[in-house]
Amino acid sequence: MQTIPITGEMTDAVVKELRQSALFRDLAEKDLKEITKSAVMIQFDDGETIVEEGGVSDSFFFIASGEAVIKRTHETTHE
Repeated sequence: MQTIPITGEMTDAVVKELRQSALFRDLAEKDLKEITKSAVMIQFDDGETIVEEGGVSDSFFFIASGEAVIKRTHETTHE
């Protein structure tokens, strides 16, 4: 995992990516730029776990490029 600060010209690129999402589409430019102030870009290696089911997180992940696989563990109980 590599963390990259979002600065300079990268801010405009991130705002452009966020605008493509239905979640952020209707926000004003200044609001999107404010969001990027508290954001960082993280590059994950192939196969690296980002989060685990049931874990506590204080983060929101927006996939700008690449893909992620979601795996869910199903527990079966018998009574």
